[in-house]
Amino acid sequence: MLSSFTLSDGQLTVYDLEAVRRVPGCLVLSACDAGLSEVQAGDELMGLAAALFSLGTRTLVAAVAPVPDGETRPVALAFHDELRAGRRPADALARTIARLGETGTALATAKSFVCFGAS
Repeated sequence: MLSSFTLSDGQLTVYDLEAVRRVPGCLVLSACDAGLSEVQAGDELMGLAAALFSLGTRTLVAAVAPVPDGETRPVALAFHDELRAGRRPADALARTIARLGETGTALATAKSFVCFGAS
C-alpha cells in the first residue's frame, strides 16, 4: 500500500491509485528499480509492480536496476517511438535494445528495463 512514485509535487502511493476508477492497461516507469518486488513473510509479493497488477494494469515496462537520467531519456524516447509505430510493449523494448548497438551506457540502461505481463 505504501509503494509509491515520487512526483514533482509529492508521493503517489498505491493507496492513492486504489481511488482511481481505472488504472492504465500499459504503464511505463522509467525510474530506478521501479520494477523490483520482494517476497515477504507468508510468500506475499510486495512492490509497486505487484500492486499495479492487482489493480488491473496488464503490462508494465520498468527498470529493475538503477538507471542514469541522462541515458534513460533516449532509451525512453526510442521505446515510445516503437510503441507509436504500433509495436506491442515487449516487441518495442526488444527493438529499442537492438537499435542501441552492441555496447555503451545507453544499451546497459535499456537492458535494465523489463516488460512484465501481457504484451
